[in-house]
Amino acid sequence: MPKIYAISLNPAIDYVLKFKELKLDKTNRPYQTDMYAAGKGIHISLLLNELEFENESIVFLNGHFADFFIQDLKANHVKYQKFSTNGEIRINLKLIDQFQTECSVPGPEISASEFEKLLAYLKEVIQPGDYVVASGSLPSNCPTDVYQKIGIAVKQNEGHFVVDAYGESLLQALQTKPFLIKPNLDELEQTFKVKITTEKQLFEYAQKLIDLGAQNVLLSRGEKGGVLINQHSIVTCGIYQWGKKLENAAGAGDSMLAGFIVKYINTSDFNEALKFSVVCGSATAYSSRIASRELIDELNQKNHLMETKKLV
Repeated sequence: MPKIYAISLNPAIDYVLKFKELKLDKTNRPYQTDMYAAGKGIHISLLLNELEFENESIVFLNGHFADFFIQDLKANHVKYQKFSTNGEIRINLKLIDQFQTECSVPGPEISASEFEKLLAYLKEVIQPGDYVVASGSLPSNCPTDVYQKIGIAVKQNEGHFVVDAYGESLLQALQTKPFLIKPNLDELEQTFKVKITTEKQLFEYAQKLIDLGAQNVLLSRGEKGGVLINQHSIVTCGIYQWGKKLENAAGAGDSMLAGFIVKYINTSDFNEALKFSVVCGSATAYSSRIASRELIDELNQKNHLMETKKLV
């Protein structure tokens, strides 16, 4: 069975405050607060742990708050490999009432020598058939070809490369022909510097990512579910009406990605992987952090009622 590695070049500690109603220019008192290790790669590892799938989170961090971050990983049984940054790990603020407002700050720099250590580590540990997920924003000093370099290292070891990024870093990573990428609408718009207003445009720009080298595009669409696009087809999957309440959208897209990879590894069936990805993403959206296995299993009982539609 392959192993999944989730790389976080720019992880964070999330400080979450929940309000009945957040009022601007007023003193607001949250009814609930939480603080935990976060970032796309961390979310992926947490979901993979719930699915009991072997994985390792590769993180870059340093400073006083790094101890808190590592303790949280250990408390959640996340296996990790740590590399250093040149400054403190960032702390992001999430303000939640009927809306969700996020304040995302820049992360610390990564030295060229430390990044080379990552590439050497990947070449040492990746086995043929393993999956490596590179996701998230880049530290301010990182050149835009860092994900491309990671993809080259993965391909040299006959692994499968997965990217969740946008903009120039994604476009350069496409040169390695990654197995899977996972943009959303905003990320498509930022990557191609356009405003997408119709579903036809959405699929056209997702198809451009295939033309540029991606083997598969998993398009996350929030409350509209997901779309899988490759050279052979466009398949949509809507969200079933489970009757659950949105709790926290952070990590839903990462859970989609993790669920897709696991189901595809286990079944080699793209349609089943798409449906399960929507189940996992929805389960996390209905959770305060990352979905539990119990909730995923509960939602997945309606899997046979989830409609997939082949458009091409």
